[in-house]
Amino acid sequence: MKKKKKSVIDLDLDDVFETRMMREVLTHLLKSRKTPELCIVAVQQNGSALKFVPKALRTLELSLIAVQNDGLALKFVPDKLKKGLQAFELCLAAVKQNSKAIEYVPESLMTMELCLAAVQQNGFALHYIPEKYKTVQLCRAAVKQNYLALRYAPRKIKELPELRKTYIKQCVKRDLENLDKDINNPFNLFEDIFSYSSRLRGE
Repeated sequence: MKKKKKSVIDLDLDDVFETRMMREVLTHLLKSRKTPELCIVAVQQNGSALKFVPKALRTLELSLIAVQNDGLALKFVPDKLKKGLQAFELCLAAVKQNSKAIEYVPESLMTMELCLAAVQQNGFALHYIPEKYKTVQLCRAAVKQNYLALRYAPRKIKELPELRKTYIKQCVKRDLENLDKDINNPFNLFEDIFSYSSRLRGE
């Protein structure tokens, strides 16, 4: 006797939401059937689905659920919700989920705490941070996370010995890790250090 196939209605939620296809189906459903309950389910599975939620239903609570799933959903949060202490917590949650969300943080909510959270997750986030927040401490944290982030540091900070030292240390660390992976090519370490040092002098 053949086993009866489950319909979509009969499937457990865990089974349904395991697939990317179902997340996309929810997003498309949201375009035509906009109920608060469906909105919550949709953004829980795909934060960017917030863009299809009517602005009247984009509450602070729903927006928080969305950015915790996908930080870049901050782009679709209404401006009126990006004000006050709760708005700061919303932006912080978004940045911690995806450092690139710093690009969508309003100037009025930008703080060193937010900037630091962004670069500690991804040094390249330094590219999206306003110049006035690019302190030695912040740039050092960015370079420590990813030495290539040095390119986004202000020139006067980039030339500081302490930042150059951090840059070289991260280069060496990266190459030592690569050396462990490819012990048959020990000279790569010295070649890469020379290459990165030359690049640093040329910036």
